Amino acid sequence: MARGLFDLVISAQESSVDYMLRQTLGSNYFQIDDKATPDQSKDVKALDRVSIGATNTLKDRGNHAAQRALGDPLFLPFRAHQASAPIFYHGPNKNVPEAAC
Repeated sequence: MARGLFDLVISAQESSVDYMLRQTLGSNYFQIDDKATPDQSKDVKALDRVSIGATNTLKDRGNHAAQRALGDPLFLPFRAHQASAPIFYHGPNKNVPEAAC
C-alpha cells in the first residue's frame, strides 16, 4: 500500500512539473523521458538497491530516450544551440572588471 502511494505521489509531481514547464516555456521545453515496460519496472522498483538488472535497465532506457530525442525535429534547436561564454563574478575564475560588479 505504501509503495503504491509513493508511486502515485511521484507520478503526480512529474505530471504537474511537466505541465507547468510546457505552459511556461512552450517550445523552449523538450522532455526527454522513456517509459519503462512492466518487466523493466520490476528491475528498478527499489531504486535504493543496486543490481545488475536495474543498472542495465536504467542505461538502456537512457540510451533509448537519447536516441529518440536526437532524432526528433523538435529537439534540433537544442542541439544547435551554442552557449555564450560564462561570466564569473567571484572566485578564482572571476573575469568581470570590478566596476561592472
